[in-house]
Amino acid sequence: MNWEIFKAPIMATIKVTGMMPGIPTYDTRILFFVAVILPFFPLYKYSESYDDESVLIVLFVYFFFYLIFNVVLIHFIKKIGKRWSKDEYKNLKQDQVTFPFILVMIINSSFHFGIFYLVTKIIY
Repeated sequence: MNWEIFKAPIMATIKVTGMMPGIPTYDTRILFFVAVILPFFPLYKYSESYDDESVLIVLFVYFFFYLIFNVVLIHFIKKIGKRWSKDEYKNLKQDQVTFPFILVMIINSSFHFGIFYLVTKIIY
């Protein structure tokens, strides 16, 4: 499969989060946790809107699915990201990675919010 159309978001995600050794990053591993935990925040806020406390149990169970999905996704991104040379990563500037990284975060958050919304509507 030709991954060139996803090159910018993949390279931005790898560069910002510092997922692969040897690729220059912004020297902060905290962004990795922000990239994984921050998209989960809308799910938590949505689950607070329910009066029933049992939705927090569903949220807790979904959190494990969320983590497994993101670990698999990160592994997949790392595998695809090895297609491009380290020089290409070095040549990326901050303005070239900011928008694609934010776009990836929004898509990830929207995807999980949609699934969680459907699960809660089915259960409740």
